[in-house]
Amino acid sequence: MSTALSGYLQLFLILAAIIGTAIGSIAVARRNAVKLSSDNQENTVRLLNDEINSLVLTVARNEKDIARMKRILATVRFALKRRGLIITLNGDYITFYDVQSRSTSTLQLRTTQQQTSEDTEARDALTKEGDSLMDDPSNGDDI
Repeated sequence: MSTALSGYLQLFLILAAIIGTAIGSIAVARRNAVKLSSDNQENTVRLLNDEINSLVLTVARNEKDIARMKRILATVRFALKRRGLIITLNGDYITFYDVQSRSTSTLQLRTTQQQTSEDTEARDALTKEGDSLMDDPSNGDDI
């Protein structure tokens, strides 16, 4: 009987060791998962704060650029007004009033894509015109 009891006791101790090891492993894995999750949250918060700081700097830079553009626009409007051309901004439209001829002209603002294509066309036209002037011998300076 003592042999059987001794065998059961050994089996019980082995099962207790296995169950204890499993519970300990689960606790360690859970603690590691919580720590990893916490580290990921801290990293995410730090990255988001960096992004926010970057956006704040971009907004400040853009506000300075907008203020500068407004000063440039005011200066151009003032200079043109002195020459008899009054500019009025109406949303997506610009109205020009020529005091001397008493004529009014309204233009819609161009999109960036339109500006790029028109600027390219103008540059190409100037380049071609410049090339033709260089090829024309009557346009040269005679010394």
